[in-house]
Amino acid sequence: MRATFDQISTLSLKLAAAMSKAAVLCIVLLMITQQSAIASYKEPPGWLTESEQLWLRQHPHINVGPDPYYPPIEFFDGEGNFSGIAADYLQEIESILGIKFSIIKLPTWDDVIAKAKAREIDMLSAAAETPNRKLYLKFTTAYLKFPAVIITRQQAIQHTTMAELEGKRVAATKGYAVAEYIKTTYPGIDLIEVNSVEEGLSKLSYGELDAMVSINAPALHYIEKNGIVNLHIAGMSGYFLKIAYATRSDWPLLNSIMQKALNEISAEKAQKIQTKWINSSLNTWQPSQNQILWAILAFMLSTLLLAIFWNHALKSKVRKKTAEIHKHMKALELSRQETYTSEQRLRSIFNSADIGLFIHASDGTIVDMNDKALTMYGMHRDDIKNVSVAGNLSAQDCPFEQIPVYWELTLDGHSQRFPWQAKRFDNDAEFAVEVCLTKLKIPDKDIVLASVRDTSEQFEQQNVRRFLLEETAPIITNYLKLIDEALTNSPMDAPEGIANTEKNPLPSLLDEMSRYLEDYLDAALISYKSRPIASNKIHLSSAIAHVVESMQKHSTDMDTLLDIKTLCEDVETLSDEVRVKKLVQHLLQIATIQANKGTTVTVVIDRTNSSQVKQPAKNTDAISVSITYYGDSLTSNQHIGSDLTQSEAKNRHRKCTCSLYLMSQTLAESLGIELSTESTPNVVTSYKLIFKSVLPDQ
Repeated sequence: MRATFDQISTLSLKLAAAMSKAAVLCIVLLMITQQSAIASYKEPPGWLTESEQLWLRQHPHINVGPDPYYPPIEFFDGEGNFSGIAADYLQEIESILGIKFSIIKLPTWDDVIAKAKAREIDMLSAAAETPNRKLYLKFTTAYLKFPAVIITRQQAIQHTTMAELEGKRVAATKGYAVAEYIKTTYPGIDLIEVNSVEEGLSKLSYGELDAMVSINAPALHYIEKNGIVNLHIAGMSGYFLKIAYATRSDWPLLNSIMQKALNEISAEKAQKIQTKWINSSLNTWQPSQNQILWAILAFMLSTLLLAIFWNHALKSKVRKKTAEIHKHMKALELSRQETYTSEQRLRSIFNSADIGLFIHASDGTIVDMNDKALTMYGMHRDDIKNVSVAGNLSAQDCPFEQIPVYWELTLDGHSQRFPWQAKRFDNDAEFAVEVCLTKLKIPDKDIVLASVRDTSEQFEQQNVRRFLLEETAPIITNYLKLIDEALTNSPMDAPEGIANTEKNPLPSLLDEMSRYLEDYLDAALISYKSRPIASNKIHLSSAIAHVVESMQKHSTDMDTLLDIKTLCEDVETLSDEVRVKKLVQHLLQIATIQANKGTTVTVVIDRTNSSQVKQPAKNTDAISVSITYYGDSLTSNQHIGSDLTQSEAKNRHRKCTCSLYLMSQTLAESLGIELSTESTPNVVTSYKLIFKSVLPDQ
């Protein structure tokens, strides 16, 4: 018994000694941890107030709740790391404040919102301010801004507005600000709330929905990621997602600290973060309607400014180059006259447009109106300075509260199209119109071009194709660049005089641009049945031979040959001879530009079986005109309006061929002529025209 007691005593002493060593070890580890924490601690920045600095010291753990999967704004990657634009901003703020946020990962955004309401999450890293959220959250200023766009299937809806979606099945992500915006602003829309942007896009692609409204950045991310090719952006919703930091409303100091830290992030740093995550190449530019009219206005204003500069340059050199001025005077006067003539021609085109046009200053003041607009509203030109759209030219029951919204979106670069109830100035008669607002940039200021189309008798023509003139805007822009270059290289510097077109290409450029516009306007007015088409007998072979002969010089300039073969007797057709020649000339111009150098463009005229005509008339034969060359046809990657320089004359013509073909298609359709293209890539291309011939018994 005694031995057992001694053994127990010895064991107890050993256990006490071991416990003492463990206690010492714990104390040492605690001291090391405390020293490490002290070493990693960073004092709050001095630009915070004392109360804000004290608050940061008292709150070392700030819980942040991100959206678990909302790329590229914020999400958790495959390894569970917090990523995206919001994550990079938060990392930058950690560096500025010298703190470390605790990231809370939750399954869904609804869970994040629920935790924020329960004060279990202190801050949301990317949230939009809504009336409901303001009850329990306090928001900083927005550090990201994204538009909400309307996405549809390409074959179903080409262009639409939120108002036109009423009664349709439209998706929005559950719990997001966009869904709340649709509920409150457009209650007539059949809103389908989906769990994610990806789910909504998938259902839309498979035809389960009519449209989806989503912020553009995540929508484009999923479209690219999943390779969805049948969806496109069909319009703007009018809503902009303004993303900010949302902090607990009972922690006001945290909100002021975050706001100050956000202000410390430089614009360059913010741009670098956004560029890292957003692929701007996905935001494909689509031309807005009637931008051609901006080109006309810009041309007139730039011509005036350049004329002033030109005169000033002449005066500054008058003493040194008196002799040269006398030598060039006659040619200079001729050039000025040609410039004036072309300007008057463009002004005539502007006033002959079959649509009302208003030019506004950025504050909404009316600067100018074309003749169509003056007639439409019963005004004289002297009345322009005394009227306003809201005060004199709109019905009393118009939704005037929407004007600031449309105007702000237009000034932000988003063209707006909407219906309106107009009123005549002379007799107060009301009529329905469709208005399109587009921002245009001119030196030192912005202006707004409003195109107004009378729809009082055309409500059934909702899908009428867009005015063809908009296609010429990029081409005219490039012509203006060439004109600017020609004027910048003053004719004073040309020792042999400016009459030589190689030294002074300005007159030919102006004439070429004016004729280009005339052709487009003619085709557009024919399409709208605003300009008649002649119907006379044409000796087709003779007419085409005349065009081929006139195109020989152009063909030589392009290093190609032209050859014509008539395989039938001289046949006749009923059509507009001037426009038929113009159609053939456009196609020959395209062919000589697209043809391989040193090859031949062949024109073959022959009869063809009337069964090849889509809608053959009784007692009607057909004539085919084929224009064949070795080379590629027009392709989708040939952009209209690429940058040109004066030294790239042939390249300038080559990059106009897409627009020429569009014009040719419209002209052929207006004349009732079938136009088709057959091409073997990298080998041979043929454009074929089918005419209805006039038989002797007719």
